[in-house]
Amino acid sequence: MLGEIDRVLRPDGSLFLEEPCGMDIKLFDFFFRWGHPVSDFSLKVMEGHLRSLAFRFTIRWTPLLTMYAIRNPG
Repeated sequence: MLGEIDRVLRPDGSLFLEEPCGMDIKLFDFFFRWGHPVSDFSLKVMEGHLRSLAFRFTIRWTPLLTMYAIRNPG
């Protein structure tokens, strides 16, 4: 998905993303029984992919979601 964003996001374009980490998904599923697929999704892995694509980003953490402001430096 990030490769496609890299392809279509114009130079100096911005993307705002909110994402829970895998542990949060597991916790919510435990309490609410949503039946979410098993996920060991790591925000650190996603951040590594963002860096490998040369995106610049800032992070704002909240108790429920991690928010990213992503910029394509062009």
